[in-house]
Amino acid sequence: MEHRDQLYAHTDAESFDLPGHGAANQVRVLVSPAEAGLFGTQFRARPPLLPKVVDLCQALQKKADYHIGKLQKRHQKKLPKQPGEYAINVLDEAGPFLIKQPPMISGTGQT
Repeated sequence: MEHRDQLYAHTDAESFDLPGHGAANQVRVLVSPAEAGLFGTQFRARPPLLPKVVDLCQALQKKADYHIGKLQKRHQKKLPKQPGEYAINVLDEAGPFLIKQPPMISGTGQT
């Protein structure tokens, strides 16, 4: 469950420790004589744990799909008629439910 919660379902900023390495989830800077670059550690379960990880991921996907369907049904009437991309407003309770946004990927033909 700890692996699912902190590595597979999402990547927590705080995670369990790997002996001798520190937290499983880290953003690090690798500096060499030629360059420096950012990278994120990617701890993954070894093969004996993978069947359990697959089962947990499938259960999580099924549960997420169920809740997404409920939310879509509940808010169906609030969806705009005009095509486009809209951000769900999660920061301002007094503001509109959806905020029209420019497309994430240009050239999609949406205006």
